[in-house]
Amino acid sequence: MNALNITIIDKAVDYIFMGTKGASSLRNTFMGSNKVRVIKQLDACPIVTVPADYDYDLPDEIAFANDFKPTFIAPELVPLINFTQLWNSTLLVVHIRSEKTLSNDQKLNKELLKNALKEVKIRFLEVQMEVSISSTLYRLEKEN
Repeated sequence: MNALNITIIDKAVDYIFMGTKGASSLRNTFMGSNKVRVIKQLDACPIVTVPADYDYDLPDEIAFANDFKPTFIAPELVPLINFTQLWNSTLLVVHIRSEKTLSNDQKLNKELLKNALKEVKIRFLEVQMEVSISSTLYRLEKEN
């Protein structure tokens, strides 16, 4: 077990908040190498990434990028639900479309997700994939 996991357990950490390097890095890379390393090593705690230029006000919306391929189980969504309710935010479920239509499994997973998130204000948004997921999310962030 690595030092980060031990610290999370010893200190009863509920969440880890990590900053990003800012918009320029988001355009090129979805996540930096440090974040990827932490995610790969972390077993015991959800990670929330925060843009460097964030104004530290409660967010009106929380983006949750999703391709509807995984089937989420309720405990996996608890942190997302908790933050959305705590901050009275709207959860923006963003599907970055790279295929023309959703498969039957994706449609089912989208409905299951909708039901699992019924406790929060939710809005679904379909956007067309650009060059990469990173550039698409960057454009979406700049538009909102």
